[in-house]
Amino acid sequence: MVPSFINRNIRKLWFVLIHAGFCFFLFGGTATANCTETFSWLPNTESNIADYTIYYGQTEGGPYANVVDVGLPGPVAGRIYATITVPACGQQYYFVCVAVNDVGIESAYSNSVVNSIIIKSDLSFKLPDVIYQDIAGEANLWAELKFFGDQNGKPIWEVYDYGLKTSANNPVTIGPDLSFKLSNAIYQSITGDINIEMYFKFFGDQNGKSLWELESYTIK
Repeated sequence: MVPSFINRNIRKLWFVLIHAGFCFFLFGGTATANCTETFSWLPNTESNIADYTIYYGQTEGGPYANVVDVGLPGPVAGRIYATITVPACGQQYYFVCVAVNDVGIESAYSNSVVNSIIIKSDLSFKLPDVIYQDIAGEANLWAELKFFGDQNGKPIWEVYDYGLKTSANNPVTIGPDLSFKLSNAIYQSITGDINIEMYFKFFGDQNGKSLWELESYTIK
């Protein structure tokens, strides 16, 4: 029997979202969506790991209403990989992973990762995990932006709140020129959700406000 203190000391995972994707299959003329998320993490070193479980839901920090047992995949190039299917395409989900030992005891939740950024109908959005790169090094942040208005035909956003945090290893990177890209955003329009890729460029400072312009976008 494995001692109880080992059972309860399973190493916490460091969890990475590799990509989010969706495709469609046709069956007798009816389209059904297969929406997948792929993750990777370093395998636990404990000898009594039985499987890994991914929890996810639509609330940051939980509760996580959905549970997927992904088994015990063998490592590939030193990492564990797993792909799961989520119930709805174009929805924002937060994911965590746990290791489970041979008596069913789970590790603590891994870091949380999110599969997409929600652009609300008022055009505000939150970046839950940001790496800001400047000449002094990197800073890990969260940031919230709201729509500022149009200037010279350009849609402009301002940062209205931000703070330091530990990165969840699923960051949006703000480069030295202050530009950033949202590869998998969901715009909640009045006609329905739209999957979109967006590129923002720093516009400048006005009256103490830091402003970004939407340089380009692509509907996915």
